[in-house]
Amino acid sequence: MRAIGHFIGGREVKGNSARTADVFEPMSGDVQAKVALASKAEVRAAVENARAAQPELTEVLSVAGLTPVRSGGKVGGLPRCRKSL
Repeated sequence: MRAIGHFIGGREVKGNSARTADVFEPMSGDVQAKVALASKAEVRAAVENARAAQPELTEVLSVAGLTPVRSGGKVGGLPRCRKSL
């Protein structure tokens, strides 16, 4: 069965917690994969990696003429941006 890990620092990382959840195929309801559930240490590593990448992302957006917009504390997804005038 397919195993899905984590994506940290631009690469796939196998989960270490030994906990998984089923991934269902929507049409049939069959289990098509197992996704790794992160441990506290894995979440911490992902957050630290994201924080370290933040200045680089801000620089890339700036070069593109975009300004990051705060999302009100929402987690996940791409940053919202507005075009600098």
